[in-house]
Amino acid sequence: MAKSLTEIRSLARSHTRTALNVLVGVMRSKDATAAAKVLAANAILDRSWGNRLQLRLMRALQARARHNRWSSVVSDTTDNLASANNFIRAGYRLYQPQTPWGWPNTLYCRKSIR
Repeated sequence: MAKSLTEIRSLARSHTRTALNVLVGVMRSKDATAAAKVLAANAILDRSWGNRLQLRLMRALQARARHNRWSSVVSDTTDNLASANNFIRAGYRLYQPQTPWGWPNTLYCRKSIR
């Protein structure tokens, strides 16, 4: 019997504490390679300090933009690979504004709302 997406999410979330404990164990293990420790640490930081939070905030902004009947949303990120990847995941495309407002290395992203 196929499970619904909601059931799969619920099942996965029921293992959150165990998964976090495994990641902490790898990160603290004297036997783990440096690469494994870094991957574990990054996974913990991504989940706890906003990697997914940014995606949720983007969805909330997009909902507000639809409500206001905007045609697109524009944002930027500077020297933050995780943030740039979140824009890509959320369907944003690179955009060059006529008058850039950020640093020379700032990436501008735009998403069509309609």
